[in-house]
Amino acid sequence: TVPTAGGEPAFPPTYRDTIAYVATIDRLRAYDASLLLTAHYPVYEGAAATEFLDVSVAYTERIDRAIERHLTREMTSLELIRAAAQDLGPWPADAAEYLIFPMTGNLERLARAGRVAVGARDENRTWRWLA
Repeated sequence: TVPTAGGEPAFPPTYRDTIAYVATIDRLRAYDASLLLTAHYPVYEGAAATEFLDVSVAYTERIDRAIERHLTREMTSLELIRAAAQDLGPWPADAAEYLIFPMTGNLERLARAGRVAVGARDENRTWRWLA
């Protein structure tokens, strides 16, 4: 989650391009740095820096599992977000719609991998689980 200034959950991570996001994390890991400075999070030092990167990648995998679990029929992104939001974070209910960014990124990556089919309904993009 992206935290408030007080550390409470505010809204989901806002990455969109899952492939680039994970590749960037892999590049950061390769530096074996002892200090990690981010835009929305505190300063991480030592093992905490590695843990933050691990948790970040694990969240992309968590979204993949939620997609597999909840994409039981052809759904729009918003339908899927509403079905999966409780599995994906502790933020306030109205913040769940920010899942549009990481959810779409993961769906697009899964579609490129042949695990999800892309369709359309009422001018909205839909998704269907294939794998």
